[in-house]
Amino acid sequence: MQDTRVNGGEMPQFTKTANTIALCSLANFINAADRVIMPIAIIQMSAQFNWYLHDQGWILSAFSIGYICTMVGFVNSVLISAPWFSRSFPK
Repeated sequence: MQDTRVNGGEMPQFTKTANTIALCSLANFINAADRVIMPIAIIQMSAQFNWYLHDQGWILSAFSIGYICTMVGFVNSVLISAPWFSRSFPK
C-alpha cells in the first residue's frame, strides 16, 4: 500500500492570501444564497406569522440595508485607519 499522507500526516498549510480568498468566497456564497432563499422562505414565514405584503417588503429590504450599513462602516474604518488610502480621494 502506498502512503498517501501529506507532509507526514500533517494538514497542508495555506498562505494568508489563500485563507483570505477562501473566506471571501464563502461570504460571497452565503450572500448569494441568502438573496435566493429569503424570497422563497418569506412566503411560508408570512403565512405562519400573519405578515402582510408591506411587512414582507420591510423584512426583505432589511438585508440590503444591513449590507449597505456594513459597507459604509468598512469604508469609514479604512479611511480612518489607512492615511495612504484616504489621500487618494479628493476632499
